[in-house]
Amino acid sequence: MKIKKLFVLILCVLCIVLFCACNKTGQYLIFGTFVDIELSGSDASKKLVEIEKRLIKIENLMSATKDGSDVYKINAALKDTPVSVSRETMQVLICAKEVYTASGGAFDPTVYPLSRLWKFSADTYVGIPTTLPCDEEILDALSLVGMDKLLLDEENLTVTKKLDGLKIDLGGLAKGYAAGEALSIADGMQGIINVGGNIVAAGQDISVGIQNPRGDGYIGKFTLNSKMSVSTSGDYERRYVYDGINYHHIISPFTGYPTGVKDDANLISVTVVSDNYTLCDAVTTAVMVLGKEKGIELIEKLNLKGVLIDSDLTVTVVGDIDFVEKK
Repeated sequence: MKIKKLFVLILCVLCIVLFCACNKTGQYLIFGTFVDIELSGSDASKKLVEIEKRLIKIENLMSATKDGSDVYKINAALKDTPVSVSRETMQVLICAKEVYTASGGAFDPTVYPLSRLWKFSADTYVGIPTTLPCDEEILDALSLVGMDKLLLDEENLTVTKKLDGLKIDLGGLAKGYAAGEALSIADGMQGIINVGGNIVAAGQDISVGIQNPRGDGYIGKFTLNSKMSVSTSGDYERRYVYDGINYHHIISPFTGYPTGVKDDANLISVTVVSDNYTLCDAVTTAVMVLGKEKGIELIEKLNLKGVLIDSDLTVTVVGDIDFVEKK
């Protein structure tokens, strides 16, 4: 998709020092992005091993490119053919469907063919392409979009496509889910979990800086409370400039183009804070697609918190976040 998802960069500024001499750090390359975990406690090393195994398992279930994964099997299946999936994958798909419905289709993991067409998927991104997709190619890929064409049978754990060629990428959803699973394993410990920009505060409050979308450093910071997660989507990561136009990885399921190219969505960065780790990243993508006014409505509708940045670098805070803009 969102592809959110996308390595989204959030600069973490620690306000507290982990005093325990047993600090341990784990760094992995999973989901096509970097995972950084720092834990403090006597069992930190053991917990990091458990977390790595869990994240690898989730990747093997939900990667769009790993042969044999649940998502790979869904994408390869013909229409009207039920595909058995794990309970974990079903859980993430149900969350995706909830955000899809709440956002009026602004978040849609079936934009995967469009992400590949624009060369923003993890397996196609090469920087600046030699050519852009033509209108006919975009319309063809757009005809495959629509999560309403994906039937989820939660009881029997099956997924059935109603359209040949429909493909999904759970992208950031899987990373958010993985961050939550890592937190469960690290229960009772202090630290920071960062799965490809999906950041969770473990056992402590931390100060998080939101990157300046049009400059160096961060544009402001806020406190992320313990057991809360934060995710940011923006038009400044996984992008290229072609003929003076900024094309980025967040594709509108309505136009088939990156947001801001063929619509009036003028947001360049969206940060969402939630205790629903899977939901977080999906909502940032939806808000980028919806634009400022409708995006605020969605954040409030889902009882979340957020920080929105316009193209003129105007910052809008939604909910009770102690955001302090850098002077």
